[in-house]
Amino acid sequence: MSVERRRISVIERTFAEAFAPWKIRLPGAARKRGVGEIHKGGWWIRYAFGSDEGVDCLDCYAMHRMTNDRHMRIMDTGEVWILPALSIMFGYGPKGSLQEIADAKRAFNECNNRVHEEIDRKFGSLEARR
Repeated sequence: MSVERRRISVIERTFAEAFAPWKIRLPGAARKRGVGEIHKGGWWIRYAFGSDEGVDCLDCYAMHRMTNDRHMRIMDTGEVWILPALSIMFGYGPKGSLQEIADAKRAFNECNNRVHEEIDRKFGSLEARR
């Protein structure tokens, strides 16, 4: 087995382990190192092969209506990095002033905007597909 194929195998195996309860695997077309999507078991998973400092990796962003979004990078070593995902809520202290609430909301929106831009950069804009 070639080194290239072995690296892909580690990435594919690690991906499959992450989604084993739903029996989700990367499609054969993913081996071509492209960008793609998987719609299965209630999940919408966007993925893209790439590299980080010369190390092959797979970035994926997974959404399911019954849980929080997941954003991860799977390295060709099998190591998984958890990356920032869109958040669905923000918090503030029980006696938060109007300013504290506004600051928390602004920070929440700024963080989600950065994550959204990163997702669009990696996987392509959803707006462009409409």
